[in-house]
Amino acid sequence: MMSDFPDIQTTPATPQAGFLINRNFALLFLGRLLSQLGDAVYLFSLSWYILVTTGSTAKTGIVMMTSLIATVIIGPIAGVWIDRINRKTVLISMDAIRMLIVGTMGVLLYFDILPFWLLCTGTGLVGICTSVFNPACSSILPNLVSKDNLTKANSLDSIAVNASQVVGALIGAVLYAWLGIVAIFILNAASYMISALLQSGIRYSPTAHKVPGEFMNELKAGFSYLKTKRALYLVFIYLIGLNFLLAPILEVYLPYIVQHLLHGTVAQLSYIRVSFAFGIVIGGAIMSKLPQVELLNRRFIFSLLLFSISLFGMLIPVLPKLLDSWSLHQAIWFYISLTVVTGLFFGFASIISNVIFQKDVEDEYRGRITSLLMTFGSSAMPFGYLIGGVSAASIPMYVLIATTAGFLLLITLMMLISKPIKEL
Repeated sequence: MMSDFPDIQTTPATPQAGFLINRNFALLFLGRLLSQLGDAVYLFSLSWYILVTTGSTAKTGIVMMTSLIATVIIGPIAGVWIDRINRKTVLISMDAIRMLIVGTMGVLLYFDILPFWLLCTGTGLVGICTSVFNPACSSILPNLVSKDNLTKANSLDSIAVNASQVVGALIGAVLYAWLGIVAIFILNAASYMISALLQSGIRYSPTAHKVPGEFMNELKAGFSYLKTKRALYLVFIYLIGLNFLLAPILEVYLPYIVQHLLHGTVAQLSYIRVSFAFGIVIGGAIMSKLPQVELLNRRFIFSLLLFSISLFGMLIPVLPKLLDSWSLHQAIWFYISLTVVTGLFFGFASIISNVIFQKDVEDEYRGRITSLLMTFGSSAMPFGYLIGGVSAASIPMYVLIATTAGFLLLITLMMLISKPIKEL
């Protein structure tokens, strides 16, 4: 049904579609890959720089939180804007603004006239631009590739995002030691500039939507539209809950297990964290070989079932009767292997959910729905950190992990028998 995607500027998909599908997607993918890599290097180096120069973990946390707060506040508003104007213009504008902000901060830092409050402000502004750029990037995909190639496009996008996180920390450590923090600011600004230049080459004609109404009415219309799509609404709620439950596992439970129960090091924890992202990259590579979009509901539920089941594995080394029988080396390698598997299944589910929303949400609502999903998902994570942290202080870790995995498995089984989900 090509009428669902009237502004695709490509030839119809074929089984022989190239690795990067078509010229438009290749430009978007390469630009996003470069800017994501620049961001990963920049954020890693920035957090380390603040910690080293100030000695304050509080200041490090404040700078990192400004970006998240911006996403939560601006997200819904960004969706309305994305649906109002040319999405290509949004992408180029956000990259250009981020280039100017980061480049200016780099120059000020070089002259040692960048106060902490201005660094926080700049980081927040970059976060605002990112909270607009990311949903715009996701929303424009169905306008650049045919429906048959959405799975492949989202898989490659997932690879770009997660591979950048894995490689970015490694490159960031080398560049920070070799060139210093000022050079990293300038290099990240350059990555935004090149990304904008690549995206300017995209041939894209937006669909002519109705004349926009009142801003708040458009925002409410996005919520109302989502509620009329029962299956999408259920997936929307599930993904928010997944972010809430997964956040403490990665950021609270695993660090607690490695440090307090296994008596490991921060380096060993980093290996486990990187292995999760590596699993997502592998999942993206596998999904990129499956461009067809039939039976999305079955693939989605099956991936979530495997993901939920794999989470139960995290409690094995910390069971009371097994904890003392594992050496540190054995336990770390077990968690590295397990998080690759959990990342793999999580990557499957994440990619398929993106395709579901891109395929089933009408073009004029896609920006708003994508922004709402990213905003509520991001908003759920701090609550997950809080509740998980409080719970870990009084509840045995194996009980927390078993409860989390069991709850996810129960909800997934309920979705399996849901009639709306079956009709996706």
